[in-house]
Amino acid sequence: LLMLVPGNPGLTEYYISYLDFIAAKYPQFEIICPSHAGFHTARPLSAPRDKPVFYSLKAQINHKLEILDSMHPGTEPRDLYILGHSVGAYMVQKIVHSLGRSAERPWSVKFVGLITPTIIDIAKSTNGTFASKVFKFLRKICIDPAKLLAFLARVVDMLLPVWLIKFILVRRMKLLSHQDATQSLEATCNIISSPSIVFQAVSLAQEEMARIKHDTKFQEEFFASHTKNGKIWAYFAKNDGWVSDKTRELILDKYSCRDNVVMVVDAGGPNGIEHSFCIKQSDSFARITI
Repeated sequence: LLMLVPGNPGLTEYYISYLDFIAAKYPQFEIICPSHAGFHTARPLSAPRDKPVFYSLKAQINHKLEILDSMHPGTEPRDLYILGHSVGAYMVQKIVHSLGRSAERPWSVKFVGLITPTIIDIAKSTNGTFASKVFKFLRKICIDPAKLLAFLARVVDMLLPVWLIKFILVRRMKLLSHQDATQSLEATCNIISSPSIVFQAVSLAQEEMARIKHDTKFQEEFFASHTKNGKIWAYFAKNDGWVSDKTRELILDKYSCRDNVVMVVDAGGPNGIEHSFCIKQSDSFARITI
């Protein structure tokens, strides 16, 4: 089984082209990429009456563990290859750690892939620092950032037609020349037109800033425990707004020399892999992955 855990926003649609490429190369794999809990793209038949529910990092991790439980009802060990993108890499670490400590979950983790991983000090990155300041300012004046942005998404959805939203996104994201433009465009439109997804994404981002720090004890245990029977592969973007250079170098210095650990920093340049590779670099990064 190959499982990919998305970043934030956690929509499966962003990863279709990437996983299609891998599936074509490795048809023997059963591949799953569940959207995060709370990221429902189907429009409700009527306006929701209840307040949006926030699914925390812990809830998202448990959500993926429940899916794995449903995929393997037997008692014999089954091989698992698991990838995590961005904050999904943090979730993957927790998932693999939990599987390793549970005799009731007979998964044999053969490969762990951490893609542009935000596993340490995300708030110290360029984008993380900016986001943290904005969140702090809004909370200081008694405004919930998630509720505010969800409200703005509702306004945009009511005022702008879908074709205009797509036109703006194509120009902004420069998607016209990329094969995976359709999935990326649809996924982003689904987010903008869904206040509940915006609420979930922003709420999750706030928790990421507060919770994902430098947990030395956990990282040491993870890299020591999960390299005995499998391989850990990490791929870093050269210029990543969500992973500071200092954080990346710290991870490389501490863990890249371990047995069965391979860490790669992209060369950068005009064709360098970006943090959000799934927007318009799916095929390029799939070739690197395989």
